[in-house]
Amino acid sequence: MVNIFNYDIFISYKSQEENWAKRLADTFRGFGLTVWRDHDAGNGIRVSEKWSDEIRNGIRDSRVMIVLWSALIANDSTTVVHQEVNEMNSLIKNDPTGQRRFVPVILDGTSIKNTIH
Repeated sequence: MVNIFNYDIFISYKSQEENWAKRLADTFRGFGLTVWRDHDAGNGIRVSEKWSDEIRNGIRDSRVMIVLWSALIANDSTTVVHQEVNEMNSLIKNDPTGQRRFVPVILDGTSIKNTIH
């Protein structure tokens, strides 16, 4: 099967969790995986680009979305992270390859049940 994805992993997180996101991205890259993260030079949001379009493209071009889940996200339904998760869930539902995945990484014990649809 032809690989239709430019990235193995898209990392979604609140800016307060930047250190976690960077460490995780570096670890995955150490295993040879390609990662899209908003603050990465080359793969993230490019200067002069509309950030929402760049994020949407990053999600579309990624096979797996990892969300660094915490109370910061659970307690703020207006955060961009919820929009990113909804975007990936839509892609998962409409993916004829069945290759897309959503993986939450719970940072502080905050439940994700009944939060993500």
